Amino acid sequence: MLPYSDAAKLVQAKGVTSARQYKALLHWQDPIATQLPTHPADYYSRRGDWTGWDDFTHAPEPATPRRSIEQGQALARENTATNRDQWYQLALQHGFPVDPELLDGFTSWDALLGTAQALLPLEEAARLARPLGITTAREYRTRFKTRTLPAGLPSDPQKQYKTQWLALRESHHLKCPFWRYFLDGAS
Repeated sequence: MLPYSDAAKLVQAKGVTSARQYKALLHWQDPIATQLPTHPADYYSRRGDWTGWDDFTHAPEPATPRRSIEQGQALARENTATNRDQWYQLALQHGFPVDPELLDGFTSWDALLGTAQALLPLEEAARLARPLGITTAREYRTRFKTRTLPAGLPSDPQKQYKTQWLALRESHHLKCPFWRYFLDGAS
């Protein structure tokens, strides 16, 4: 392993500014990763050199300038990044924050990567969900996570259709809970 001062210089030269970015650097097996400890705080503390992440990752000038969501979207689009792992790799290579929440205007991974789908109207989504035989919100979420739902169904319909549901419930005088309406058409 490199001595603390050499490791810090390498990490700073790579634009790493946090523990999270450091872990991403190691994850992507950058050639310098073989010279760096997996847990630098533990490793360098045992040698009496560790003073904290701020010191270890601090560069004289900011290594990662503030970036906007638009810049991040352009980077993702130009490099056809469609998932988090691809973003982490691009961020390290191009001096962007690995954590996209540090991008000015960040709202979601889908917005950053351009993978968001248009939200179907509530009634149309419910018509797609009902024939699937799903009986609980938990089962729905499991099916969503395993990607066994039709395209266009949201990850959390109760949250994403909250406004539409409240209006529909009031206008149709519905008494049932959201999930009963959404999954089996109860009123």
